[in-house]
Amino acid sequence: MKKIFFVLLFAGALFAQEIFNVKTAKILTVTGVIDPVIADYVAEELSKPDFDIAIISLNTPGGLMDSTQDIIKSIMNCPKPVGVWIGPRGAKAASAGVFITVACDFSAMAPATNIGAAHPVQMGIGKGGEDTELSKKVLNDAIAYIQSIAKEKKRPLDWVKDAVEKSVSIGTDEAVEKKIVDFTADSISKFLKKIDGLVIEKNKKKMKLITKNTSINYVPMSQWKDFLHKLANPNIAFILLIIGIWGIIQEASTPGVGFGAVVGGISLLLAFFSLRILPINTVGLLLIILGLALLFLEFFTPTFGVLTLGGLVS
Repeated sequence: MKKIFFVLLFAGALFAQEIFNVKTAKILTVTGVIDPVIADYVAEELSKPDFDIAIISLNTPGGLMDSTQDIIKSIMNCPKPVGVWIGPRGAKAASAGVFITVACDFSAMAPATNIGAAHPVQMGIGKGGEDTELSKKVLNDAIAYIQSIAKEKKRPLDWVKDAVEKSVSIGTDEAVEKKIVDFTADSISKFLKKIDGLVIEKNKKKMKLITKNTSINYVPMSQWKDFLHKLANPNIAFILLIIGIWGIIQEASTPGVGFGAVVGGISLLLAFFSLRILPINTVGLLLIILGLALLFLEFFTPTFGVLTLGGLVS
């Protein structure tokens, strides 16, 4: 009777594991600062039904916490398995990259990569007492957030806390040893081979991944999203801000309406998007209003087409 019981128990355990035959693996490339454009790209692709598993190819120095949380929600609420590969060689998953890696269902790192240094950084924080209290609140919130994710994904709670609190960072071998990531893999194809037969648990359901004969589908960002992502680079943002301020000053010191108003107005609005002061939809609406205003002013100001050109560009 005992033998029959154990046989039935074993059969029940096998039955409880859903065999997930992976035919198509969608590869999302996330490079650079984590911003709203990246978050929208990941959310949009994970919501589509055209894949069996998704793998995020990650190389980031960090980014915005709001955008990171949006990506994590997309990963954890996706009904299909989502993994992360930190690569290629020389890549890193710093700051926001740690949160994203911990949230994924399976993970790997290429040799000569690193993960860690996830201490939250607040812009404009000084030495005042209120700022110190705010920093503590932000830090404690980040620790609680990443530990709640790590607990569900069965990652070591102590290390993720140290990564946020003490900004610790580790390399590939140590990350595998500490079970921060599951494998070392030189490439996406080798990563897929290593997860063949891997059993993961997602949404209280166990899945056994079968990745033999899996086709790989790389899905890059659209050219428009790639442009917005590059525009959101902090270095580009400050250049646009300087050009915008220079344009407004030049326009204020020169009679009439012309080149300064066009360049300054457009640059300032783009800088507001790059610095995350305004969302892209609001900036788009303001650019349309600015364009119409410039076209209207062209009828009353002899600028020899400068305002018309600026209006069309805006």
